[in-house]
Amino acid sequence: MSKGYLPQINPRILRWCREEAGFDLDLAAHKIGITAFDLTSCEAGTKFLTIAKLRSAARIYNRPPALFYFQDVPESLKMPVFRRLPENEDEPISPELRLEVRRIYEKRGYAMELSSYGADFEWNFIGSLNLHQDPEEVGMVLRNILGVSKEYPIKKIDSYKSFNFWRHTVESRGILVFQATSVPIHEMRGLSIAEKPYPVIAVNRKDPPEARAFSLLHEFCHIMLGKSTMCEVRFRNDSHNDEVFCNHVAGAALVPREKLLSMIKEKIGEPKEEWNEKELHTLSSFFGVSREVILRRLLILNLTSSIYYGYKRSEWKKEREDRKPKGFGERGHERILRKEGSTYTKLILNAFENKAITKSELSKMLGMKLRHLPQLEQLVFDKR
Repeated sequence: MSKGYLPQINPRILRWCREEAGFDLDLAAHKIGITAFDLTSCEAGTKFLTIAKLRSAARIYNRPPALFYFQDVPESLKMPVFRRLPENEDEPISPELRLEVRRIYEKRGYAMELSSYGADFEWNFIGSLNLHQDPEEVGMVLRNILGVSKEYPIKKIDSYKSFNFWRHTVESRGILVFQATSVPIHEMRGLSIAEKPYPVIAVNRKDPPEARAFSLLHEFCHIMLGKSTMCEVRFRNDSHNDEVFCNHVAGAALVPREKLLSMIKEKIGEPKEEWNEKELHTLSSFFGVSREVILRRLLILNLTSSIYYGYKRSEWKKEREDRKPKGFGERGHERILRKEGSTYTKLILNAFENKAITKSELSKMLGMKLRHLPQLEQLVFDKR
């Protein structure tokens, strides 16, 4: 065998890594820098990758190079229940989403291993609901579980502050709340793992903050139902009763019926069937939610028509498609805390302070460079 080649790697693992990462042969070969025929031959064990190409494959599949030398193929990732739009059902799950789910499961594993360095939580709300309950009442139950008063909000709230408020209350109940940064919105809006210890919610940071707040409570409802799932869409009139239920509960928790009716009387006057943009903006900006959430609440309360709701929803969809994405403009330690969440970040930092993990392990668990550690510690400790 020529110098520079690695005949001893396990070809079955080479193929497993590609399939687990969600790449087809053509795309994987293109990224590695070889032909699809050569990659097929390498996966069959009749050809071998050079050292440089193996490193490329390891980087593209996001696996350590040593894994390719293992004798046994690792256990495959078990994806949660994934409901998809009919037009997307035959599409493979993207490499970006597969990688995000794998990282989420890894982080939850770290949290479970280091649980003795975190606060004590009770997760008795997992599986406490069923679909036969009144979603309006469940919305109030959800607020009670999170310790949110009936009066909240008492004044107009910015959508970013609203999302951060709801995220903080959810994390305070021992849920790991992550933000995905590289997954297409059409593929994943929210994800939940309804298992203890440390149930998980992930929301898509490509969504605006008001949409993330809705996803957060939608997924919390899934956890209360005891179901792990990933969700793509909102307000679907389809056969997935639990999706419709969780949509209703999230809306009722974010915009309580009595509070909404009171705001309409105070800010607008008499209810009507068609609401103009200014009126919808007035209500949505007070609660820190989207106009669609407000209009959906009005529809549920019989204060608008399904025809008008459908018309406005289509109009807003076109508006979103034309909108350019915004950058986040944050420093490294701020990005880490916002992406990984306070519950998970505090747990890892506490373990490090107690010498349960090394600096390199901390770097891996938080996906950060060590130069950000002092500022991250300061930021987290200031929040305690």
